[in-house]
Amino acid sequence: CFAFITWLNYSKKDGNENSGSNSLEHLMSILTPVLFLITCFFTFYAEINSYWEQLYSNSMITTIADDGYKMNNYNYSLLDFKNIWLLNYSLLFFSTLSFINITRIKNYTLGIANLAINIILVFAFLTYGLYLISELRSAYLEKTYTEYYNSGILNLGIRYISFLFLGLILFAFKKYIEASFMKSNLSKFFEILLHITIIWVLSSELLHWMDIAGYSESYKMNLSILWGSYSLLLVGLGIWKRNKLLRISGIALFGFTLVKLFFYDIADLDTISKTIVFVSLGLLLLIISFLYNKYTKHIEHDSKDE
Repeated sequence: CFAFITWLNYSKKDGNENSGSNSLEHLMSILTPVLFLITCFFTFYAEINSYWEQLYSNSMITTIADDGYKMNNYNYSLLDFKNIWLLNYSLLFFSTLSFINITRIKNYTLGIANLAINIILVFAFLTYGLYLISELRSAYLEKTYTEYYNSGILNLGIRYISFLFLGLILFAFKKYIEASFMKSNLSKFFEILLHITIIWVLSSELLHWMDIAGYSESYKMNLSILWGSYSLLLVGLGIWKRNKLLRISGIALFGFTLVKLFFYDIADLDTISKTIVFVSLGLLLLIISFLYNKYTKHIEHDSKDE
């Protein structure tokens, strides 16, 4: 019904209404599409939620202890699957809405609202979503309740399925920036958001494989090396593309890595790990310094242009 009303509103135009009805029509032209989108979103959201809740409810197994005490056990991984699929669905829904608006509707107000929701969803995935994925990995590795439930390879594979949805919404963000009807320059913000997402996902991926390999106790050292390496990449890209924002971001990330190293990592690292980290970051710092000295004229020319 909301879809039909929205279609009628945009396809039938009548210029004979009085000003009062025009005001009401304008209000309905805003409310009806909003209600239509909300209805569409929560219809499928409720279906996905109901599906996983039913699986969780059906997973109940009652066990009796030696003292006769009855205990109900559930497959709690199903709740994590439910939440990550709800998040994946949200990413897909608003990515699809983005592409429809970019190619067909081309509405600035909808675009701004859509972008705001997309940004919230990206940070929701980077925080809550990656946490859910790590919980599923832990359930797979620890074989929680293996006598009752099977933790399959999907506990590990769901992260890469989710990364596809994350990449889709970032691509939609990029298309919004390129759209002429948006009339706003968000390219620098997108650049920052993109690199924050990349380093966040890479850090999660590093922890993921270290946990699988059984080396999770040395994650602090490896994260510092990863962040230092990525800061070098940002500085290199900033020099190559003459992008001051990337260079400053790379230096800021390297500075944050050094602060993390001295105030958080160093207390728990043994002598060998400290040596590896300091030597690695020292080499990275020398490379960054070399690049700045070698391309000083290139950078100064870039600064004058900006």
